[in-house]
Amino acid sequence: MRKEPLGRPRDKELSTEQKCERLNAQINLLKAENEILKKNDFLERRLINKK
Repeated sequence: MRKEPLGRPRDKELSTEQKCERLNAQINLLKAENEILKKNDFLERRLINKK
């Protein structure tokens, strides 16, 4: 396990509002990813049931 974060280091600290915006963007991204995975699971089950 790495103790230091990977990637480019931040030059400045984010404000509370900016942190909130980033977290909301991450939440929306994860929600979209979950929807894609649900659709994929549904389609795979449909294909399996047709056989």
